[in-house]
Amino acid sequence: MKPELLGQSGGLKIPAREDDAVLAEVFDELATLQSDEQAFCARADMLALGFRYKGETARSIAVYQYVLCYYPDHSGILTNFSGVLLSLGLRDEALPILLKVVDQEPEYLGAWDNLAEAAYRYGRLDEAEMFARHALEIDPGDYVAWNHLAGIYKDRGRLLEAVSYFQKGILASPANPMIYSNLVFTSIYCGQGWMPDYTAETARNFDRVHARRYWRDDWGHENTPEPERPLRIGFVSPDLRRHAVAYFVEPLWQNLDRKQFHLVAYYNQATRDRVTDRMEALADEWRPVVGLSDDQLAAQIREDKIDILVDLAGHTAGNRLLAFARKPAPVQLTWLGYPSTTGLRAMDWLLTDASLDPPGLTEHLLVEKPWRMKDVFCVYRPHDGSPEPIDHPPVDDNGYITFGCFNNFAKVTPQVIALWCQILVKVPTARLLLEANALEDPSFANDVRNRFAEGGVDPARLELLGRRPEHQYHLYNRIDIALDPFPCNGGTTTFDTLWMGVPLVSLEGGHMMARMGGDLLRHAGLDELVVSNEDDYASVAIQLANDWPRLRHLRDGLRDRVRQSPLMDAALFSRNFEDAMRGMWREWCAQRKAPVA
Repeated sequence: MKPELLGQSGGLKIPAREDDAVLAEVFDELATLQSDEQAFCARADMLALGFRYKGETARSIAVYQYVLCYYPDHSGILTNFSGVLLSLGLRDEALPILLKVVDQEPEYLGAWDNLAEAAYRYGRLDEAEMFARHALEIDPGDYVAWNHLAGIYKDRGRLLEAVSYFQKGILASPANPMIYSNLVFTSIYCGQGWMPDYTAETARNFDRVHARRYWRDDWGHENTPEPERPLRIGFVSPDLRRHAVAYFVEPLWQNLDRKQFHLVAYYNQATRDRVTDRMEALADEWRPVVGLSDDQLAAQIREDKIDILVDLAGHTAGNRLLAFARKPAPVQLTWLGYPSTTGLRAMDWLLTDASLDPPGLTEHLLVEKPWRMKDVFCVYRPHDGSPEPIDHPPVDDNGYITFGCFNNFAKVTPQVIALWCQILVKVPTARLLLEANALEDPSFANDVRNRFAEGGVDPARLELLGRRPEHQYHLYNRIDIALDPFPCNGGTTTFDTLWMGVPLVSLEGGHMMARMGGDLLRHAGLDELVVSNEDDYASVAIQLANDWPRLRHLRDGLRDRVRQSPLMDAALFSRNFEDAMRGMWREWCAQRKAPVA
């Protein structure tokens, strides 16, 4: 593969030696080692990985290309090069490199791990599982393979097996916080009997195992405890890019009162896009931190004199919870990116609202104190160029009802499928349209059809689609009624559903993620579609499917109602957010008993 072709196919400009003084210095250093393959490749690999973890991906690729000119068959270099390509989404470029490695060195573990990653990114779950299991045959203690296997089963909605595989990965690498975070995150999806108590206890265990060692009784914060002064607020996230989190954060940043709040962004991601460019322009200070250790990140936050630090990731990929565990800011909170407790003793608050976390209902599930915002806990902005909803339900054109759900399939538990089957049996002409990443895999799609067949539903009534960026929003114009999964409701998907004028039936439960649908429906004026048990869920869905005039009435003007509600009032939300931040800060100041001037 020629370097210039890679740069074109990846959309990434690879700097030439003469255009980059840093690379020129690196190449000069490596040139002195060329005759010693082991030393040359080891040093090149270290330098390339260093660039990668600092977010300097183009330089990382340039170093790998340089060393491969001299040692094109080096398995370690090829494997780590493929890892950089996969991080950029360049699966087509990574795959032949990995196949070359396993052809020349069949037991090379890292290549099998990366093959599993590549297949997973393609949506080929069966192939990904095969590669991961082969890696485990080579090394049963390969925590990377256990982690891949768990992720595959999570996407298939086979959550008990996913949890079991994560636990095996933890046993293989007990000091690794990433796989423990993945276990905590996956536990949110689990159904009856586990969740939410299991999630809360697993999160607390994460703190005991990985974070509690950093706890101090006196953190030594030197921030001036003056309750009404302007504040420095930091946001830590890997998702300030084309990601749901950014689309909720952007309107807040645009409306935040900069006379009262100085905004510092800590971006923990190696890649960026046009959304990243917009977010950087909105920040008063922007710090790429993907290459910093947790100690270094915490030190940077202290140096920046951050008063309030906001976590936007929780236990999702790319989180920096162990930097929060070092308590670099006097007030720390988690918000938006993760719908549950982080488990961290060092996390002071969880930003929520009174509908998601009603007083007296969820406190026992939270390590953080809940700060209940006025109105709603976030504000929605659709992606650029979202289409208009059609002005009538699709049933008017089709002559039959189409139910739909476009959520992550991990939320579609066996309990959910069983209830949806009951609904489809009672509405025998109805169809069901499902879209999810996992449905890209033909084998998994067949498995889903079989599950519905076991519930008495002809698979011909199902339309199963893999996720495509171009599908976003447009598919909503094909469904009459959306069905919310449970106990883990949709989040961004529910906002999108209502924005596109589609009524949603949602079962409300006893914890934050099980109350998301109800919270949003009430703000959209659709209280009647919020239910508290499975019988009512089925009854409401069936009645709505059989009452086409009511369906037309519910859809009529729904987008305008959403647009005019607190769900999309960025100015209102921003004032409420500012009030919440100021309230948290006043509490900290009161605890410090600020001296009277």
